[in-house]
Amino acid sequence: MPATRLHPADPGPLAPLWGLSWQAAAWRACGVFLLGYVLPRLYAGHAVAGVQWLATILSFGLAALAVFRYQQAYDPAQAGDEEPVVLLSDAAASPSTLDAVVSAAAPQSASKPRKWTVELLHVLEWRRMADVCLAFYRERGLTGELAGVGADGSMEVRLYQGARTPDDEQAPFALLHCKARGEQEVGTEAIEALQRRMVESGVSRAFFMGAWSFDEAAQRAAKSMQITLIDDRMFLSMINRLPHDESQRLLNLAVEGDYTTPSCPTCGLKMISRQNEQGRYWGCRAFPRCKATLGMQS
Repeated sequence: MPATRLHPADPGPLAPLWGLSWQAAAWRACGVFLLGYVLPRLYAGHAVAGVQWLATILSFGLAALAVFRYQQAYDPAQAGDEEPVVLLSDAAASPSTLDAVVSAAAPQSASKPRKWTVELLHVLEWRRMADVCLAFYRERGLTGELAGVGADGSMEVRLYQGARTPDDEQAPFALLHCKARGEQEVGTEAIEALQRRMVESGVSRAFFMGAWSFDEAAQRAAKSMQITLIDDRMFLSMINRLPHDESQRLLNLAVEGDYTTPSCPTCGLKMISRQNEQGRYWGCRAFPRCKATLGMQS
């Protein structure tokens, strides 16, 4: 199936030449040199200056293009690790289809976890962790409405009592902040930022879920701000207290498909590992159409 090349530069009128592979450019360079330089000299018996100059310049340009394309094809560092060229098949035009292709090609784990553990919570990617948090509260009869996604992959949700309809005007009763991975210990800065968003949303209560731990200052601040801190071990305990069928539904949701590779917060595709001068990070595989990035936990 033909491939479509996504490249940050628009070649404009030179697209027919710029899009050539290195083999095609090399063959064209040879052909132009043969037809425009060698043959006129053999059959005319003398130099045809204008034609030969034009043929020489064009064949040199095509040869240079062939070398450039060869380096791009066999030396990925030529384009830079930070902004790689992405190849997509025509069948992968939509994010959902592309993710399906990538998931099918990616090696799958021989066996997936059969029970909830702290280690499982630690490896869940941010979106899957948020899905699990939301599903947990749905099991408790609550409804969630997305309020925003943070640059670190965290997600905030407005919680409502019971089911909601599109024209329902009931006010949220709490704000849920879901965080996966990231810093192993959350400080007061994150708690104070959540408290400001509580005021903006008009709620007096919030839950901070999914962090590995909270430092003592964060715990004191949260108590005074009506924020319930739920670290990894507390969340695991809450899940284990659910009826078996509910806990199993959450587990099935958590480990479905690729549950460890972060999803792009902008377009939802699975991200890929990249590197720049500052170190490794997660970048969207649809670059340059999507330039979202996430930090990578060391």
